[in-house]
Amino acid sequence: MKTHFFEGFSDIVGWKRRIRINGKVVLFCFFLLFSSIIWYFNKLGGDYLIDLKMPAKVVYNETDKMLVDEGTPVLKIQVKTKGYTILRYKLGSTFSPFTVDISSYRLHRYYGSKGNYFILTNSLKSNLSTQLPTNMKIENIIPDTLFFHFSTPYTKRVPVVASSKFTFEEQYMQIGGIKLTPDSVLVSGPESVIRNKKYVRTATIVGDALNESTRGVVALLEEKNVVTDQREVIYTVDVAKFTERTLKLPITINNEDSTSILLIPSHAEVSFRVALRDYGKIQPSLFKLSTRFDERSSFSNHVKVKLDSFPSFVSHVRIEPEYIEIYRQKQ
Repeated sequence: MKTHFFEGFSDIVGWKRRIRINGKVVLFCFFLLFSSIIWYFNKLGGDYLIDLKMPAKVVYNETDKMLVDEGTPVLKIQVKTKGYTILRYKLGSTFSPFTVDISSYRLHRYYGSKGNYFILTNSLKSNLSTQLPTNMKIENIIPDTLFFHFSTPYTKRVPVVASSKFTFEEQYMQIGGIKLTPDSVLVSGPESVIRNKKYVRTATIVGDALNESTRGVVALLEEKNVVTDQREVIYTVDVAKFTERTLKLPITINNEDSTSILLIPSHAEVSFRVALRDYGKIQPSLFKLSTRFDERSSFSNHVKVKLDSFPSFVSHVRIEPEYIEIYRQKQ
């Protein structure tokens, strides 16, 4: 009994000693960490050199020649700054890409070359310094030379093509195409690019569950080496309630001698959508169906029915049947 008591007492004493020893270790670690932090912050107050890799957006605003976009050069800029600034940079702070307007700098021309120029990056120091934090001083820029290619500006007018993504409420539809103002723009750029330019596109015009006409402004899509005299256009989308209608129409034969040709059937049904406001304009004479018999063909006597004409205010036109049988009757 006494033996167990003294063994328990010894355990309690040993446990308290361990707590006392562990407490000293924790206190030592705390002051070590605190001292390290103070030392680290003192070091951050010093000056250091750091290399920044920065993209440079090069622009040329004069009209005497056109800068050909050959990508965004990346400059390696060595700067002197405080450790605090480097820490912010390393922790994820980012700088906006540099914008370099070379219109105001002296461009050196390659002798014996056409349209090729270069500029010494050392001359860009003062411009780039204004785009960096005030406590950063530029020491060096790599590469020491930037090269550019210029072309004679070429201009022509091209149509604007709308891109769209619409949904409509039940029984509503778009009437006609999207109206754009202006419907064409002047494009300028290198002749090799502009000569083959057929049109410019708008950004996607989006509309959900439309049940009435809508109007707005949409930007033109930017393209490499292409400058437009307009950055945006006005669009108008005409929306109206519609109904469906079906007409039974005769099929015309596009052969010189059609009197001896038999069509089975000789009529086809044309179904279409039309706005309620245009319903009264519908006349069978506005639609024309035709087909043609090719006697040289060795294939089946089934021929396709073509829709030669229909009014512009109808849509979703369907022909039933799409194919008919055609025979030449014996005289």
